[in-house]
Amino acid sequence: MAASTRLDVDIDGLAKDFARIDEVSERVRLASYGQAAPLVQMRERQMEREVARTAARKGADDPETVTRKAALARASERFGQFRTELGRAQVQPPDVKGENAGGIWGRVVRGREPVADANIVAAAGGKRAAFTCTDSKGGFKLEVPAGQDITLSVVLKDGSEALRDRDGITLKPGQVVFREIDLAGVAPPCKEPPGDQTPPKDQTPSTPPKDQPPAPEPPRDQPPVPPKDDSFPMVKLVGQLEPDAQKLIKAQGLLLGDRSTRVNVEQAGRVVEQKPPAGAKVRPGDTVAIVVATDDKVDVPSVLGMTPKDAEVVLLKAELKPGKITEAQVAAEKAGSVLNQTPVAGDRAPRKSEVAMEVGVAKRQVVAPEFDPKLARVVDLAGTRLRDGATDATIDLTAALQNLKIKTTNDLDKLTAMERTDVRDKLGIRTLAETDRTIAALKKARKELGE
Repeated sequence: MAASTRLDVDIDGLAKDFARIDEVSERVRLASYGQAAPLVQMRERQMEREVARTAARKGADDPETVTRKAALARASERFGQFRTELGRAQVQPPDVKGENAGGIWGRVVRGREPVADANIVAAAGGKRAAFTCTDSKGGFKLEVPAGQDITLSVVLKDGSEALRDRDGITLKPGQVVFREIDLAGVAPPCKEPPGDQTPPKDQTPSTPPKDQPPAPEPPRDQPPVPPKDDSFPMVKLVGQLEPDAQKLIKAQGLLLGDRSTRVNVEQAGRVVEQKPPAGAKVRPGDTVAIVVATDDKVDVPSVLGMTPKDAEVVLLKAELKPGKITEAQVAAEKAGSVLNQTPVAGDRAPRKSEVAMEVGVAKRQVVAPEFDPKLARVVDLAGTRLRDGATDATIDLTAALQNLKIKTTNDLDKLTAMERTDVRDKLGIRTLAETDRTIAALKKARKELGE
């Protein structure tokens, strides 16, 4: 039986797929950047900490601090663009099925934050043609009539209209366009005006003839006209980010009342309770109390350069408390002040947690030790080796050994045979690396001198 040579090819489908190759490849490229998003966030956070540390150490007006702040501002703009493009890549375009239809897809954002659960209404010829709701990323997609002027409007969850197009767009059959709607700084559209109550230009208001008696006065016992009710239902604030909630309160002509916080890590930064509740009748000028969720963390202040007592006062005001205090020998002018702190200034730490501090103490003045002559030669050679290539943190080896009452080479051998951490603690060395160098210098000098 001969094989059939007939091939069924969907030319229209292929043409449509080829037309979208650029769009699909671009979306795949952007979506792949999602793997880099955590690294981008870590880098931005690192730059913020570097700015805080530099400002705490050198001051806010120091040239290095100003330079780091400028670099952070430039990087933040690029990071924002990255997040925006990544969000766009996660929005799916519509699959237009109608022969005389087109598609509009895109995102609704406020600044760089997506606006979820907003209604997107498409109108054609003054009538609603299609509508949908934005997803958690602010994305939407609509199939609309082709060949007609299409305008969009955005209605938020509270029922307020945030945007209405003044000019429309006309799509060709099968055409799909992307639209990003940013509500930041956009004034809401005005309400539809009432019907025209003015008389026609060629007609003036009629006046009664002079000989016509005046209209009778209403009876005196007629009840007074009740005042106009200017109340309106309270908008829902629960679930909104605090800045957005405060904008809604102001836009409704209301005033922000009591603000309190409640620990709720999952909803941190959002309103979790409001008074009056949503739907209650309120009037312009009424106050609204809100409860905002917090992650129970506070900003760590800088205590560098302070005395331990002053540092304790600052930490308590920040709802933190002083932790372990260690000492480091310094010049007399730096004695008594905080040299380092953990966590560093600018970090966020759990409320009521401890901040460890390193405090400077004046170098101890010691009398030259009465070493055994053999030990004296070893210590002198080792000390010279350490001073030749060491940093400012190198200890006074002679004074340290005297404090430990090391007087003979046998005492020295017992010390260098200990665990490195024990040697570090006994000699008062700050790091294990410096401890290793000190032990090695002592052993080498002992060997070279044969003492």
